[in-house]
Formats: sequence, structure tokens, C-alpha cells
Amino acid sequence: MEVLFEDEALEELYLSGKSSDKKYKKLSRDQKLVDGFRRAVDVMRSLDNVTELKNYSFLHYERLKYRNESSVRIVNGASNG
Repeated sequence: MEVLFEDEALEELYLSGKSSDKKYKKLSRDQKLVDGFRRAVDVMRSLDNVTELKNYSFLHYERLKYRNESSVRIVNGASNG
């Protein structure tokens, strides 16, 4: 599946694990969150289509009501650190 980033700062966070953009700078300090984000994107890129996301329970994939979009969760629950 092709994953495109509309937000350059978000792509920077994925590629380097850090972001210079103030929107994600604080989030980039949470390594659990960054690792979960990168893992989710890596899984998405490895699949052929969106319906295969259902096979990965840790992503909690769901289609959004009233929108032609889907959702996955990066980190489920509170941070341990």
C-alpha cells in the first residue's frame, strides 16, 4: 500500500524519529509514540490494501462513519515512562 504524507513535519518524524516543527517537537520526545507511529506506517506500506489492516489487532483499524476514511491507533493506553 502506498502511504503519502500530506504534512512534511509528520514525514520528517517518520524518517528521522524527530521533528523540528513545533507541532510534533514535544511528541517526538515520546519514544514509545514515535516507535508506534513508525511501526504502523511500516505495516501499512507492507500491505497490498487497506482491508488487510484488520489482521493487525494492535492497530485497532476501523473505517470512520460518515467519511471515506479509516483510522488506526498508534499507541493504545498510557505511556509507561
